[in-house]
Amino acid sequence: MVLVVFISSLLAALIATPLMMRLALRLEILDRPAEGVKVHPRPIPYLGGAAIVVAFAVPLATAYALSGQPRERMLGLLLATVTIFLLGLWDDLRSLSVRTRLIVQFLTALVLLGHGFAVQLHFLPEWLNAVLTLVWIMGTINAFNFIDIIDGLAGGIALIASLSLLAIAAPGQNLLLLLPAAALAGASLGFLPYNFSNARIYMGDAGSYVLGLVFAALALETSYTQSNYLAFFAPVIILWVPLFDLSFTTLMRVVNRRSVFKASNDHATLRFMAIGFTRKKVAITAFLTSIFLAAAAVTVTKVTAAWALAIYGLVISLSAILGTRLGRVKV
Repeated sequence: MVLVVFISSLLAALIATPLMMRLALRLEILDRPAEGVKVHPRPIPYLGGAAIVVAFAVPLATAYALSGQPRERMLGLLLATVTIFLLGLWDDLRSLSVRTRLIVQFLTALVLLGHGFAVQLHFLPEWLNAVLTLVWIMGTINAFNFIDIIDGLAGGIALIASLSLLAIAAPGQNLLLLLPAAALAGASLGFLPYNFSNARIYMGDAGSYVLGLVFAALALETSYTQSNYLAFFAPVIILWVPLFDLSFTTLMRVVNRRSVFKASNDHATLRFMAIGFTRKKVAITAFLTSIFLAAAAVTVTKVTAAWALAIYGLVISLSAILGTRLGRVKV
């Protein structure tokens, strides 16, 4: 059933994406070039996020209904997905305030928390686990939104992350994790041909919010601690590229006394362009890095705590070196 969901979502995305592209052109729902990070040469259709949501939700809901599994938590995931999609679509069309975006993201995270998607560290009080859950969900949503400034980058990272979760969770046969991960991987892969390098359509906030929310929820749905307790942090390694960009860019804006919430060209990914990378090379470099990190995350779940700690130390050390050098790049 997992393979069927993946193929169904892939085909749905391949069909829905060009349809949404034509609809966006007809309705003039376009992302127009502007000073700052929007430096594409011509207006690009939005509504790619709608194609991703359709390709993700329809095959997933159908498969889960046929599986005979309890539906409450899946309904919670789908409800949160639709809610965050509508927020992103509204933001794409009307450009919402930061406060509105954060409030709706918070409420959506509460929906997931209320349906059992939560950090479960048994040595922490329940209220602190709830706080960490909300921070994780909102952080991941915005991390995907941060990297959606290079053609194909957010979709490619989502594909790699979803496949990583499938690799980690396959032995447990947890359909609440496996089916959404397969649907997200299929939807991302089907969207990429239209979005990677000289994109013909953008996913917009409607798409990047959905990718971040779904992965945040799925990362809370499996146990990573069969071999060692440090494997709990495997999802952070899987999503290290977007989380690094979010953390690095936020830190640079604070240090330089700029607004954390105002779009600008100081992202880590855009700093690579400032030193000579093309947008395509930035995306490919990020994909290769994510594949390496995904392999490291899977390894962390199989080895002892000492080896896991060594892997985390290596990733953090390399990231610190990279962040220091990128921080010196003038933008």
